[in-house]
Amino acid sequence: MSAYKGWIARVRIPVHQRTDEPMNPRYGDGSNTTFYTFWRPITDSAGNVTDDESQVTVKVDGTALDPTTDYVLTGAEGKIEMTTAPSSGAEVTITYYTGGVLGYVTSISLSVDRDSEAFYHLQSATPAEVVDGTIDIAIDLERAFIDRNFMEIIRKDETAEVTLEIDIDGDGTYEYSIPCKISSFSPSIDIDGVVVASISLIGRSIS
Repeated sequence: MSAYKGWIARVRIPVHQRTDEPMNPRYGDGSNTTFYTFWRPITDSAGNVTDDESQVTVKVDGTALDPTTDYVLTGAEGKIEMTTAPSSGAEVTITYYTGGVLGYVTSISLSVDRDSEAFYHLQSATPAEVVDGTIDIAIDLERAFIDRNFMEIIRKDETAEVTLEIDIDGDGTYEYSIPCKISSFSPSIDIDGVVVASISLIGRSIS
């Protein structure tokens, strides 16, 4: 068992595509022309924030709108502004890419348990062989400053994989990367309205 404490880290979600996701608000009312994605920012497939309308597909009641004439995209805000308001009760959906940093961490604890087992010959005091078992990687983020996208993962009970990137010497370079799943999450909001969380993760590997 090995444990390390005090590294600076960040939690990132890989760039991924959200397909036909309802927008906010989900339905038109005949007058509103501004709609938002639940995940922000909107990016291209390479993870760059984009205002290019052709990078997204917006539909009203299942019919795709024309990206050249029917709406304007502000990717950083996840905002779609339509030239014509959807009719009352019409469902508005969007297909888009998103990803990026979900939050920053000031203190983490990391443990790696290889579950190694020693095998001995009869009447021998030293092991003849040491065999590695399953590798368990457990991470506790004790003070994570997170954004609304992280809250969306919890709110929707999604099991999207996140990546923990660790800056071991504080120079701004993230030397280690650990793909993880969230196992527990305890948020709190401080006096300034900042969302801070304690998060437990289960890691897949360390690279």
